[in-house]
Amino acid sequence: PRVEKDSMQLKWNAIEKAKSYHIYKNGKLAAQIKDTFYTVPQSTYAEYKVSAIDEIDFESFTSEPVVFAQPEIRIEFENIATASSLPYTNYSGKGFVKISTVTNRIVECTINMEREGDCLIDVRYSNGSGPWNTDNKCAIRSLTVNEVYSGVLLFPQRGQDEWSDWGFSNSRKVNLRAGENVIRISFEDWNNNMNVEVNTAMLDYLRILRLKSHPVIRNGSFLKEYF
Repeated sequence: PRVEKDSMQLKWNAIEKAKSYHIYKNGKLAAQIKDTFYTVPQSTYAEYKVSAIDEIDFESFTSEPVVFAQPEIRIEFENIATASSLPYTNYSGKGFVKISTVTNRIVECTINMEREGDCLIDVRYSNGSGPWNTDNKCAIRSLTVNEVYSGVLLFPQRGQDEWSDWGFSNSRKVNLRAGENVIRISFEDWNNNMNVEVNTAMLDYLRILRLKSHPVIRNGSFLKEYF
């Protein structure tokens, strides 16, 4: 089933001939229900998937994972770089930012954390440069946190010209210190893909998933608390 996140619930459309659904939390079976929604218990961080069970107990493939985190911090890219004027839709906030081999080669923000702790960082993005099952136009960028290289963020193609179809990059686990942290997403020499010329994506927002405790974040002149 195609599963959507609504506050602290998983929701999906009923599957024909399904008698029940399995709920998986972090890869382990957490519940078997007949409803088409599931209320997620309070959790610091967890990934959920859903599968359908038919009348003879055959199980479908599981859904795409859905992440729940307490709290989930979002930094809108249009607040830290120039928003694109391209006519795409379904983005969060007031806009999105284009990255390519010549545009926004470096996107950087500074945040203040109340407490030190481990976090997961990923990006909501779109990439309509080609089909999802072939071609060579995956956008690749380097993630640096406080001048320390923290790995690569991948923005795979999501369909030919599907620039309004948004999803999440891979995530990187980083340690954010108490006080000021500088997060940089940059195009480096080793970030060339096999296409070389096309290395483009639209960035909607940066997501920080706190693995422990509750942070406070400052982004420029804005103070936001997350509980």
